[in-house]
Amino acid sequence: MSEHATKTADEVYYQNLKAISISAYGDGVLTEPGDQPLVADRADGELYADSLFDLHRLLEEIRFEIAFATMLTADYRARNPIDKQPTTPPNEIDIMSLPQNRGDMRYEE
Repeated sequence: MSEHATKTADEVYYQNLKAISISAYGDGVLTEPGDQPLVADRADGELYADSLFDLHRLLEEIRFEIAFATMLTADYRARNPIDKQPTTPPNEIDIMSLPQNRGDMRYEE
């Protein structure tokens, strides 16, 4: 991996995609002593807390995958610059033979 690729991934992960705070969602189960939680039932509270933890892990996984994909793309671009790629002209296409809009398309039954 190129140094540029790892720096780009770090920038994306730590600066562009900062961790999403889900602490406000904890208000449903985490309360101050003497306060009534929004999810009063213990079983529902545990389910809510587990779901909140799963959400946190999912969001972190998405951040990681985006940064990883950015790193791979940056490394590929560093090794294969676009301006050095061979370009070939496309085959000639008779534009007049193409349908002009979807209404011109005919389907045979």
